[in-house]
Amino acid sequence: MSTGMKAGTFTWICAATISIGALAFSRSAQAMQSGSWPPPKPCAQWLRNDPANQADVRAFVASYWPAFWCDECPERESLELSGAGVHFRNPLPGDITLIFDPWVRVFERLYANRLVLNPGGTGSTYDLWDLMKDDLAVRESFRVYVLTDQISTSSTTGTDVFVAHYLLSYDAVTISSVATVASVVVLDDAIQSNALRMAGPATGVPSGGDPSDAGLPVTDGGGPAAEPGTPTQTEQELMCKLRYLARSSQLACMKANGLWTADVPNCSGASFDCDDFSDAMIRWILAHQGQGGMANERMLFRWRCPGQPAFEGHWMPVMVIGGKCYLIDPYTGEVVGPFPKTPSGRLAMAKWWLQKMGHWCEGIEWDRGTPKFSNPGSEDFHGREPTPLWYLCAESIAHFCRKLRACCGSTAIPQPNCSPAPPWASDPELRQLGCDPGQYVRDRDKHRVRNTAACQDIPPITAGAGLGS
Repeated sequence: MSTGMKAGTFTWICAATISIGALAFSRSAQAMQSGSWPPPKPCAQWLRNDPANQADVRAFVASYWPAFWCDECPERESLELSGAGVHFRNPLPGDITLIFDPWVRVFERLYANRLVLNPGGTGSTYDLWDLMKDDLAVRESFRVYVLTDQISTSSTTGTDVFVAHYLLSYDAVTISSVATVASVVVLDDAIQSNALRMAGPATGVPSGGDPSDAGLPVTDGGGPAAEPGTPTQTEQELMCKLRYLARSSQLACMKANGLWTADVPNCSGASFDCDDFSDAMIRWILAHQGQGGMANERMLFRWRCPGQPAFEGHWMPVMVIGGKCYLIDPYTGEVVGPFPKTPSGRLAMAKWWLQKMGHWCEGIEWDRGTPKFSNPGSEDFHGREPTPLWYLCAESIAHFCRKLRACCGSTAIPQPNCSPAPPWASDPELRQLGCDPGQYVRDRDKHRVRNTAACQDIPPITAGAGLGS
């Protein structure tokens, strides 16, 4: 996945940390561990106290703050096409939230009574970004704080925040054990501080470089394997249909054929990582299933095991039907479920995948309220993903279509051993159907993909080949 997504903590995943193996399907349809998975490359080292970095953050907020909160606006459109990295002199960290940490850590203390940062996997996380989404006044105060370093609170507008501000400021001007400050003005019912900061290193180092707040990681003690619930007959039929749909997408064949490519800055080359796989799988299913009675989510989870210096992260598609979640692995075509649409259900889905891949460990930590859902139609998707999705980059579109052409009509993945099979999804039908790359993207971008030369007139390959050049 990329250093690259919207309501919640804006966690952008470093492409380096997603090098976590993949299953490839051989010509004989035998699943095996791929030996060509790209080796990890180090995450960017972001020094949060670097004056140049702080100046770039302020300039970025001054110009693009609306993009974090709007559904459609010029600022969002600009970031979708360019990515955020072009607006910074130094490489962004794997988690974009780290660029805001000097300010976030202070606001987390001021608004602690309104946040839930460590639910322990059983409750819902409600972090500062959630609060800013819901409370325009807090959002504006944070924007002003980033731009000017000024915080102004009053006892008449919020006692809890005023008291927290007073206590931090008092510590900063006396012993500086908790906070530091450049200056403070205390009036009868108001406090104004300049450059208030939390003192000392924060817990955890999510990526290399300057120690920074890991967002109060949640520790899980391991325990037995996470299992989905027992499906009813109706749910079994739903999963069967999803398995046929996932298989017919050809994404697993394309992954084995080299589709996965780490994100590159500013659309300067072909890229297609796990957030792209998740979005493409969901678009494919919706193109063939329709929206009726089905919702879709992109699930993000970031974890690290004891002794690991950095968090790893992954995106996976989830279909929500009848209030239950069905997890799809686009790398392999596997579908598991049903899981409840709850924090514990998200935890179980993430745990299932980590155990399957051999990444589960005792004492695992979950970063910044993950596992969580983040849909491209919500406010935090593009905030998490500074590199645009694949269909906004010309080279990535061509790269995708070359792999689709190599796999179109493949039946290398065995037909699911369940019924009923959807029309057109059986082996004979797959071997005859051409492939439309427009079925892997949102409606408004279909023309962008279909008009690319490499994407036109993609016929099915010889039956069963699937993994050709």
